[in-house]
Amino acid sequence: MDSGKFVRVREAKRVPYHLVRLFAKKSIIVAKVLLIMRKKSFWIFAFSALLLAGTDPTWAQNQSEGKKLYLTYCSSCHGDNGKGDGPAAQSLPVKPVNHTAGAVMNQLTDKFLMEIISKGGSAVGKSPMMPGWGGQLKENQLRDIVAYVRSIADPPYKPSGK
Repeated sequence: MDSGKFVRVREAKRVPYHLVRLFAKKSIIVAKVLLIMRKKSFWIFAFSALLLAGTDPTWAQNQSEGKKLYLTYCSSCHGDNGKGDGPAAQSLPVKPVNHTAGAVMNQLTDKFLMEIISKGGSAVGKSPMMPGWGGQLKENQLRDIVAYVRSIADPPYKPSGK
């Protein structure tokens, strides 16, 4: 009763040849669709990466979280509004920096701000009274604080090269 070609598939099962070809065609179609989807996904990802590359990394951080951290760790010296008038500022030999003074703050790099917040004032040649918070805060939290400090500067911070 052999009326056509057969192909042996696992465990010696006989499958009609035309079904094997049909399955192979469907597999090729599925593979092509997956390839097209993968290419589209790549371009969507690449486009998104280009968009993000053009933005300032400090603004990609969470400013509202930065404000909470600022109020917890920085406001006792720098004040709730960042003007350098916190309750502990009166007892310090050097007045804390006014973070709202854009003319001063906008000259500082994000790297410098990260370093002074994480390592303290003496690490960057500033007041040794400024403590380092790197032991208590994670890098993303430090970036959140930098983003918040950038947001309160007047005139507003504009990244270089823009």
